[in-house]
Amino acid sequence: MTCITVPVGGFANLSGSTLTGGAYDVYDGTLSFDVGGIVTDLAAAVSLRLWDADLQFYDPGAGHYVSLESSLKSIAASGSLTLSRTAYSADTLSIDGTLTLEETATLQANHLSVGTGGRISGSGTIDAPIHNDGTITVAARSELVISGPVDGSGTVVIERGERSTVPWQFVGSVLELGAATAQDVVFSDASGILILDDPAHFTGTI
Repeated sequence: MTCITVPVGGFANLSGSTLTGGAYDVYDGTLSFDVGGIVTDLAAAVSLRLWDADLQFYDPGAGHYVSLESSLKSIAASGSLTLSRTAYSADTLSIDGTLTLEETATLQANHLSVGTGGRISGSGTIDAPIHNDGTITVAARSELVISGPVDGSGTVVIERGERSTVPWQFVGSVLELGAATAQDVVFSDASGILILDDPAHFTGTI
């Protein structure tokens, strides 16, 4: 574990409980900050890569470190959270910025809310009900599984396929929707695949 300690008020990137700037990349380990408080709102770029990656902030009131996973409630328009080959659990999360899943990442949450300018993108598995007024995008040559219901005024986009080099073939993008969905689905090209596990309760357009 790497720990960074800064006196209260001395860490310019923490304003109240908002992480306001910088980029924080954690690879297969824990990065801990003792800077006067925990983070509930993200207006910076955070990447958690590999299964044991964790970002923690010391809670002086509770007397222990608190994982971003349990404290984060919102991603601001200027914020981004990238999950790569890791499992992440959340209570409720409001997304006005960008949430990206990469390389078999999994996200479990009680509820996700995507604002009009917000975006979820990438590949992996999302186990959560989603209210989407923004955009959910399946990355090129990837598969995204959403097991919870999806509603809202937003759009789901299946990106174009790409040629792989080993073996040499064309690989399309795959979206699997596991529950009732009231969203329009847009294909970027003819190679995409949409799997509806509950087609009777799909009320969007394709």
